[in-house]
Amino acid sequence: LPIARDRMLIVRYGRPIAKMAPHLLERTEARAKLGIPADAVLLGSVSRIDKGKGTGELLEGAVSQMKIHPSLRLILVGSATEEPK
Repeated sequence: LPIARDRMLIVRYGRPIAKMAPHLLERTEARAKLGIPADAVLLGSVSRIDKGKGTGELLEGAVSQMKIHPSLRLILVGSATEEPK
């Protein structure tokens, strides 16, 4: 990225998950349902899929790292931004 690591700040705003917790799958069950090997390194994003969200940069970085680390998997959760009609 063109931004130095020491200039980045991650703000975790969190979500209350108490209501969701009873419905969450265990790690092994979730990976099995998604076809993700137990030993794979998983990189994911949960957001709107949009140029402004950095999806292209995420894909570019993931692909370059997958060439070096074949166990890396990428999962994107979200829908694409609708284009104005």
